[in-house]
Amino acid sequence: MMREADRVMTQSPMETDYLVEHGNVIRERIFELPPFPIKEHQLSDPNSNTSFPDKAKEKKKLRDHYNIKESKVVLYLGQHGMHKKVNRVLEAMPYVWQAEPDTAFVIAGGVTDNTKLLKKQAAELERQKIGNVYFIDNFPNEDKEKIFRMADIFISLSEMESFGIVLVEALNYGLPVVASKNCVARYIIDEGQNGSLVEPACLTEVSGALIE
Repeated sequence: MMREADRVMTQSPMETDYLVEHGNVIRERIFELPPFPIKEHQLSDPNSNTSFPDKAKEKKKLRDHYNIKESKVVLYLGQHGMHKKVNRVLEAMPYVWQAEPDTAFVIAGGVTDNTKLLKKQAAELERQKIGNVYFIDNFPNEDKEKIFRMADIFISLSEMESFGIVLVEALNYGLPVVASKNCVARYIIDEGQNGSLVEPACLTEVSGALIE
């Protein structure tokens, strides 16, 4: 069907390359939406409609709601599947806590068969008094905005996304994004401008991006 279409729309250059290589779709017929990488002027400013005149007070209010006491929040938002590589972030967090001890790592999203392993890994870090990890499981969609607003930086090391809408959502809330350099994120993140691209296998690279 796509080979016969006059126009095929894709969500990223990675999808385009896949269709050309594996679907025999003519590249000239493919139209990518939106243009990449995402630039600041392409994003709306959700903070402009906030009822809180002081963002610091807003963040504290939201963190208090989730009983988060730290002054800095690293956020992952998404389901807990193994392919999301949240375990790699947990492995990198001790390096972050060594440099920035007043930092919380928040894991928000849908539970999966992998959730127990993540919570066990997080509990071990807390048992060693290395740092605090907070889980916000299966939250209602209307809470998503609050969760984004209370964060300081967003991280997702998943390499299985064709577009990665959550990365754009995080950018839209003014959060710098740390993501894998081996996936579609390289078409979304403007390195050094709105985030950092890292090698998930390198924990010091991941933690360094979070500390910066």
